[in-house]
Parts: sequence; C-alpha cells; structure tokens
Amino acid sequence: MVPDKKDVVQLVLHKENYIPIQEIDNSFSYKWFYKLDQEHDFHSIIKSINLMLEDWNEAPTFDDIVSRFEAGSFVMLQYYKNEPIGWFWGNTRLTYDWKNIVKELPSVNSMYGGGSYITKDRNIPKNTGIQLYTKFFNDIFDFYKSAYGYVDSWNKAPIRINKRSGAIEINNLL
Repeated sequence: MVPDKKDVVQLVLHKENYIPIQEIDNSFSYKWFYKLDQEHDFHSIIKSINLMLEDWNEAPTFDDIVSRFEAGSFVMLQYYKNEPIGWFWGNTRLTYDWKNIVKELPSVNSMYGGGSYITKDRNIPKNTGIQLYTKFFNDIFDFYKSAYGYVDSWNKAPIRINKRSGAIEINNLL
C-alpha cells in the first residue's frame, strides 16, 4: 500500500550525525538474515504479530517473508533469553512492503530501514525498542552512509527514537 505523504514522517539518518541513545545491552542478542533461515524464529514473530495486532489486515505471513528475501530485503532479529522478540527490516532500495521495489534511494551507499516490530506478549525489558534501533543503526553504519525511512505520524515512539539518534525530517523519500 502506497503511504500518503501527509500521514507519515520521512526521515534520514546520516552516519556522521548518528548518536547512539544507549550502550548495547548484552542481555539481548541479534542475528542478521539475508535469506530464509531458522524458520521457527520467523514463525514465532508472525504468531506474536497475529496475536497482538489482530486487526492488522496486511500483517506479514510466512509467504510474505519468503517474498521479502526474494526482493533483496534483509532483517535483523532481536532475541531476549534466546527467544525471538522482534525484527527490523532493510533494503538498499525503497519498498513499501519489503517485497516490491518502488525506486532507488535519494543518495548512494544508503539503505532503507523500517518495519520494526517488538512483541508485547512476553515479559521483556522496557528498553527493548531503543536497543533494537541502537543495534540496527550501529550495525548498518559499518556498511552504509545513510539510512532512510518513514514512520506513520501516529507512531510517536519510533519517530522520537529516530530523531534522538540524529535523524532529520526530509520530503524526498516517497
């Protein structure tokens, strides 16, 4: 689904402006996936999404995950006590659904990130979201100069986390 520009906040975070919000908390662990592996972990997160967000009509299915990887999307899974609790998706091109490429990004050596999800059906630390974003940005800036994304205007927490990390609002992504 194509987002309406008036309903989202478009952002870019450049490597030189990145400010880590927290130190990495070693009670979490992370794994990057560029192809489908450890299917159980993906099923676990999809199950959580379906449980917690019952009214989300476009919630990702397992087939969607397969299609995301086929489109060149990649993902970082977050774990707590060895259980998958969240994810953060990326691609080197703009995609609204992680399966269909829309266009190239506005600058070279950049990536598009988003689609983050953190389970709410388990007892997890309050800093889980900040840790997910901090680890994602720490890792991607080993490879890319800029990270682009957009967030629904109503979703205040990710907007705050992005801006505290050094992201600025733009109007040329969508």
